[in-house]
Amino acid sequence: MAKKDNKRANNFQILSNFKGNGSDNGSSDMTKPEEMADMAMDGLEDDEQRKFLLMCTLASNGVTPDEYAEFYSFFEASANLIEGFAPSMDADDDDAALPFAGNMLRGGECAVNEYAPLKDAEDYTLVLKIQMKGVTKPPMWREVEIPADFTFGQLHEVIQSVAGLYDSHLWQFNVKAYDKALIIGIEGDDNNPYRPGLEYVTHDADETEVTQFLQKKGDKLEYVYDFGDDWIFVVEVKDLIAKRIDNAVCLKYKGDLNALEDFGGVWAYLQARKDLEDWSKLSKKERKERSENVGFESEKEYIEFLNSSLFDIEDVNDELRLL
Repeated sequence: MAKKDNKRANNFQILSNFKGNGSDNGSSDMTKPEEMADMAMDGLEDDEQRKFLLMCTLASNGVTPDEYAEFYSFFEASANLIEGFAPSMDADDDDAALPFAGNMLRGGECAVNEYAPLKDAEDYTLVLKIQMKGVTKPPMWREVEIPADFTFGQLHEVIQSVAGLYDSHLWQFNVKAYDKALIIGIEGDDNNPYRPGLEYVTHDADETEVTQFLQKKGDKLEYVYDFGDDWIFVVEVKDLIAKRIDNAVCLKYKGDLNALEDFGGVWAYLQARKDLEDWSKLSKKERKERSENVGFESEKEYIEFLNSSLFDIEDVNDELRLL
């Protein structure tokens, strides 16, 4: 009985703290709502009591049902994305498996590690790994070499090419996706409607050398493309070596399916990849349903679209030579 009384006293203390009531005495100091809450918890198991107290916290802090519903939908989508991924991640996946939600919920600004641009950068080559965030089993990444004197504008073009994208949306580089401490991109020009860009940047991508932020092994930034579909790629320095060639080149890759422009982002990408893998096992009805779900009139059009989106390293390197 003493144990139960101690639990009740603790619950009341928590409820009192919600209202700023410093009382730590017995139930005689309870308001009517607090008495009702305490009585309600008496009939609940421990896990249910914790949930109830959490709900009290939300309510006392002014969180509305609509606000919580919006958060829950977002949280559930993020949880579904990473469910089952972590146990089988590649050893070098790190945070590439996690969606940008973590950064959004952390708030604040990330620390920025900035260097003086590399001296004699024209004599060096950067080896970079560009990995799609939120995709594992297998991961999707491309390893490239770029001249160390490239700007972030040129790196943007490299990523577009190796990811199979068409440069038709806004983009930026951040320490973590959407963090405001560092925004490398192209600022919009109100006098030129044909040059869309960001409202604000900390660094102009065409004037900022890559080695100002990506210079040493292990340095990372995140590249965000299409703020609706939210394609996010982790760009990591794997090595800095003596110059080998004058243009960018893709050396190796993992994950055959490229990013899919205007397709719905990583969630839709994962389903499309599964469709491509399972296509021969699906019934005609299933093929038809999946094709229609993503806006194709026939299964033939859908599978042709997916096959045309497969990575071809020779074609990509032909593109890179022209940058």
